[in-house]
Amino acid sequence: MIQSSRKIFIATAVVLSAYVSACQSSDAVTSPNPSSDLIGTWSRNGNVVGSSLGFALSAADTTLSGTGTFAIEAGMSGTLTVTGVRSGSTVNLVLLTNLGVREHFNGSLTGPDAMSGWFWVENQLAPDSVATSFTRTAH
Repeated sequence: MIQSSRKIFIATAVVLSAYVSACQSSDAVTSPNPSSDLIGTWSRNGNVVGSSLGFALSAADTTLSGTGTFAIEAGMSGTLTVTGVRSGSTVNLVLLTNLGVREHFNGSLTGPDAMSGWFWVENQLAPDSVATSFTRTAH
């Protein structure tokens, strides 16, 4: 009886191990490709009237870069540069405005044309993170 239970346990472990390996290799095959998933023009959702933030991204493997523009409600507007990295569906961006303000976005791809995560401005008196999402408006 003990011998039979061991055989069933080993067989179950082998099948489970094969299933996990197949799932992992399947994820690797279908995981998003940075060169196609992030290239394009992105716009922040839910901007206050009179404000905007948008940028065009390009990708080389997992390294991201781009340029964009911003406008502050009843305030200044300008240009920005974007640098960042991607790991799986995780996206980490640093946006540097022509005013010298450094902003951060840490989030993930939530769909083929959507990113969601947290956005904050570096060196603020109260550096609170704000839930933020972006939509790709052009490929």
